[in-house]
Order: sequence, then C-alpha cells, then structure tokens
Amino acid sequence: GMKRMKDKDIHAYYNEEGKRIPSVTQVVSLLAKQGISEWANMLGFYHKNYDKVLKEYAENGTRFHEAAEKYILDGELPNYNDPFISSKHLESLKKRMELFTNWFDNHEITPIYIEKKFVSDDLGGTIDMYCLLDDKYTLLDFKTSKNVRETHVLQLAGYLNLIRDTGHYDLYDKLDQVMVLSIHPDTGLHEYTKTIEEMKEYRFLFYRLLVLFKDWNSILTKDW
Repeated sequence: GMKRMKDKDIHAYYNEEGKRIPSVTQVVSLLAKQGISEWANMLGFYHKNYDKVLKEYAENGTRFHEAAEKYILDGELPNYNDPFISSKHLESLKKRMELFTNWFDNHEITPIYIEKKFVSDDLGGTIDMYCLLDDKYTLLDFKTSKNVRETHVLQLAGYLNLIRDTGHYDLYDKLDQVMVLSIHPDTGLHEYTKTIEEMKEYRFLFYRLLVLFKDWNSILTKDW
C-alpha cells in the first residue's frame, strides 16, 4: 500500500543516469505556494497543525486512490470496518466510493493503464488512469479536493508532455481528452474535461514552468 505514497507524495524520481528529477506535481506546486502559505496562516488561526492536516489530506487521498484502483480492477469495495482507520475517515472514504462507483458504473470504461509511471531525462510522474471512456481515449486524474483547480489541469498538461517526451507517441496520438474527476463528501463528484487541442496552452505553460523550476533549483543548490 505504501508504493503509491512514494510515487505521488514523496515524488522520488530518478532518470536513467540516476539523477534525481522533479515530479509533475512538484513543478506545478511552484504556482500553488502563495495559496499554501495563506492556507497555513488560516489553519494556524484555527490552531490546527498544518503538517498534520496536510498529512491527513494525503492519507485520505491515498486511501481513496487505492480503493478506486481496486474497484476498477476487480470490482471490490474496501473494508469499511477497518479498525486501523478512524470512523470519520472511513465515513468519508465510503461517501467518496459511493460517488465514484456510481460514476464508474454509469460509464463504459476500459482501463488501459492504471498508476503508470513515466520518467524522462528531467521529469517524472505517475498517471492515475489512461482509459477508453465512452469511446474516447482519456487521461484521467482523480482528486479528493472539493473542486477542480486550474493547477489540476496544468498537472495533466505535465503528464501529456511526459507521455510525449518519453516517446509514447502511440498513447499520445490516440488521446481525445483529459479529465479531472474531483470527489468530495461535501461537494459531490465533478467532471472537468478538456480536449487535447484545448490543452496546448497548458502544455506550453508547463514547459516554461519546468524551465523556471530548474533555474530556481540551480540557484537554491548553489553554494553560498
């Protein structure tokens, strides 16, 4: 169960030369920093431990991803009586899974890749799902947040670049669309779709962001 945490949350990716490279999510997080510090202040105001909350979010996200993956692969539901998980978390997992399975069962979905890892010379990433969704080849990302943010779309742009840059042209050329699926107990399920054509400006922006990330990184790692 921990493999996913490594890929998605600790983002340890290495290229063929064994050089540590950033992940798509790390590059995108450059843009999210402002929001994160504001959020941290707000949580501080409510006397909540920021790291603890972040860790809880990550754990909830990981749990849902694993449960969704299992359901896609063998139609199995998680154990909602797991003694190691708090009832609050089990309750939200159950709600998320109800929303997700309902969505999944109402579509014609053929998974082609689940949790597939891609590594280029300077970027790594793991996609949630590449599938045929109602006759459309779709790159899908699951989010456990309340709503879809522009940075989620930018993350998918990073994956598109990565798929191309690693020479998977067969996968890239077939794609019709990307989709962010956000699933939250309070706000329900939201589908957010963009065509590959509409992703062009996001892909271009992601490349520029990656250059920025590398430049900033080389400044940070210089000896003072």
